[in-house]
Amino acid sequence: MRATPKDFPRTGTLRLAYELYQGLAHLLLAPLLGMFLWRARKEPLYRANMHERFGFAPRIAPGAVWIFAASLGETRAVSPLIDALLAQGQRVLLTHSSPAGLTEGARLFGAEIDAGRVTQAYVPLDLFWAVRLFVHRTRPALGLVVESELWPAMLFEAARARLPMVQVNGNYTARALRRDRARLGGLRLRLFMGFSQVQTKSRAHRARYLATGLPAERIRLVGELKFDQRIDPRQPAAAVRLRAHLRAPWPEARKTLLIASSVENEEPALLGMIRALHRKMPTPPLIVWVPRSPQRFQAVADLLRG
Repeated sequence: MRATPKDFPRTGTLRLAYELYQGLAHLLLAPLLGMFLWRARKEPLYRANMHERFGFAPRIAPGAVWIFAASLGETRAVSPLIDALLAQGQRVLLTHSSPAGLTEGARLFGAEIDAGRVTQAYVPLDLFWAVRLFVHRTRPALGLVVESELWPAMLFEAARARLPMVQVNGNYTARALRRDRARLGGLRLRLFMGFSQVQTKSRAHRARYLATGLPAERIRLVGELKFDQRIDPRQPAAAVRLRAHLRAPWPEARKTLLIASSVENEEPALLGMIRALHRKMPTPPLIVWVPRSPQRFQAVADLLRG
């Protein structure tokens, strides 16, 4: 994929909206930095490498494939594609907006990072000059945006630099389509024209991308990347052993409740639900609680002990 969109609006209503958005983004910069510092109390990586948030990515040789995988889920989802790119001899610039994504990328591709085949950084904030500086310092050949991220400065500045952008494992939901149609006269939908191609996972997703106005020839139906993730063979074996260990003291009829991908503001309500189940059920279910961010594991364990 080498072509940049010829019809991505650089003037007119969308351009004016982009300039207003940039003004608002700069006004909100100080509160945003304050939020990062607040979160850094519990997740110190929010404070790390802050210069990268302003476009000062590591200088690398031109021609890498830039991948934006916002957080942990997106990083895992795109890992099979990164494996395929590396197998072809490509270099990868892997960027994230959250510490969870940064941590997972380092876990999955530590050896490749050490070898210089993968470079990791935080993605720049969606400020025109930060994205422009990032692109100037890294000079990627292609940009891949994982799943559903849609950032105006990223798309406008990529078009300005003639950098093709592709959305991979496209996950545009029905709810998001209804929201974007209802707000600002559907102006946000026109941002999809900044993608040279969208690679998505199902016919329903394809129909939603078509509804944004994106031409059919720019949409490819390729299936779900997550199904191709690497699985360490030790993990299923460990799961079988753990299952047997957990079931041993309990009757076969005991239920199991999985709480998956929870976030911090949900945790008090979930804890209340667990306590209610223990009060009402003669044999409470086995609770398997998996917070979305690994950095929350200890906090949830402390909550359960409290």
